[in-house]
Amino acid sequence: MGSAATHPPAKPAARADGGAGAASHPAAPLVLVADRGNRRLVHAADARALAEGVVPGMSLSDARAVEPGLAVRQADPVLEARARRRLVRWCSRFTPLVADGGAEPGGAAGIWLDVTGCGHLFGGDRVLLRRLLAALADLGFTARAALAATPGAAWALARYGDPAGQPFCLGAQDDPGAALAPLPVAALRLAPEQAADLARLGLRRIGELAAVPRAALAHRFEGLLLRRLDQALGRLDEPVSPALPAPAHSVRLALAEPIGHAEAIAGGLEHLLAGLARKLERAGLGARQLLFQAYGVDGHVSAVRVGAGRPTRDPAHWMRLFRDRLERIDPGFGLDALRLSALAVEPFVVRQAGLGGSLGPALLAGARAGFDPAVEALVDRLANRLGGERVFRWVPRESHWPERAAARRPAAAIPARPSAWPAMAALRASRPLRLLRRPEPVAALAPSPADPPVRLSWRRQSLAVVRAEGPERIVPEWWRAPLEPGEDAVRDYYRVELADGRRLWLARAPSPTAPETRWYVHGVFD
Repeated sequence: MGSAATHPPAKPAARADGGAGAASHPAAPLVLVADRGNRRLVHAADARALAEGVVPGMSLSDARAVEPGLAVRQADPVLEARARRRLVRWCSRFTPLVADGGAEPGGAAGIWLDVTGCGHLFGGDRVLLRRLLAALADLGFTARAALAATPGAAWALARYGDPAGQPFCLGAQDDPGAALAPLPVAALRLAPEQAADLARLGLRRIGELAAVPRAALAHRFEGLLLRRLDQALGRLDEPVSPALPAPAHSVRLALAEPIGHAEAIAGGLEHLLAGLARKLERAGLGARQLLFQAYGVDGHVSAVRVGAGRPTRDPAHWMRLFRDRLERIDPGFGLDALRLSALAVEPFVVRQAGLGGSLGPALLAGARAGFDPAVEALVDRLANRLGGERVFRWVPRESHWPERAAARRPAAAIPARPSAWPAMAALRASRPLRLLRRPEPVAALAPSPADPPVRLSWRRQSLAVVRAEGPERIVPEWWRAPLEPGEDAVRDYYRVELADGRRLWLARAPSPTAPETRWYVHGVFD
């Protein structure tokens, strides 16, 4: 596992939203201050203020006593957090697994990058670190970085590894204990009070701390000390949660020259789609959700996400879904990297359409075979253009009550298998496909209460019944609360044919307000 930690201190003289367009340094040393109760403390200081002896955590009055000519600005934690999130998104150009390490004293922000298997894309791990630092410098950040097999070792080496700030690369075969031994105990991410207690005991270096028997440390200090030591040395796993969803499969394209034209962006996307399709084909998978990210030279990241109702790996189909949204990508001063990630994948099963005519390419089918591929492709385009919640399909639900037997789901959701509808071969002949929103009462004339009606009065029309079938008795679901008044009554359904050829689905049920029997029209047969 490769873990890189970057430590880019927030530059007080730079624009707080992420780097590009950094303001020029003022004439006086600059500090950012934050209110802590009734005190105003130095939150961050630029290089000139640090050189004068101003350090983060110092009160503003003491800082002005050290350097009377300080320029003071108020710190904005919300703006800093927003800039840090933008920087995390930007770092995903080097690896899709990026985590926000949060703000630290002194206005610094830490970012974790899991670069396992990414070094060869940049010419090696050391080249990757140098390119990362150079790109951050172009954005206006002064950063330190280190790469190690554990997050704790990378964090320590990035902050304390080299006084000159040169990137530190610890290989998998190197001993992390030897590299961390000369570093101060604060490199283990300990609280300042705990580091001070260790210093009073003469334990100022990690090597000195590691030589002490564990039982003595566990007896005197809390479990955090040993846990941090074990995490840094690789004895204990330390999970790092990426800020962005970890993609199942991803492909990347680094551009020799920045691009900005829509045709060039579409061409780069087509290249990535073809590469991703080959990876998915080798794995026997199809994608249901793709994320396209475009990285600008000025630090901004544009992202477009599209989805499909079933797993597919057809580049032409995905390109049709993306093409309607590529206009949302702002190239700014140019894009120098593109990434395409499959956020959701499923097993892909190719289905043969038939024996007649040309079979063509592998159909847009998957494990949910049984849908018309052309219709499914149209549904995907409409859902991505109009929004997934505005295009829906009906799926079966475990209920024999007509109003509950189907549920509306977004088209982007997993489509139901055709065989999932319970006993549809028998029900289609007895139940209509079109149900009214709620049963409509009708006046019916029947020879006896147990017979079907011979004449109906519905929607201001007198209708003669020429044929009737039934009844089909449907009892309420006693374990569920009724949706409408009177839904807890037993219903007897008839299929009736009118003199004009129309066929209705009639229900006979007691009235919710009176004891007599009432008739309702609940559906219309096509």
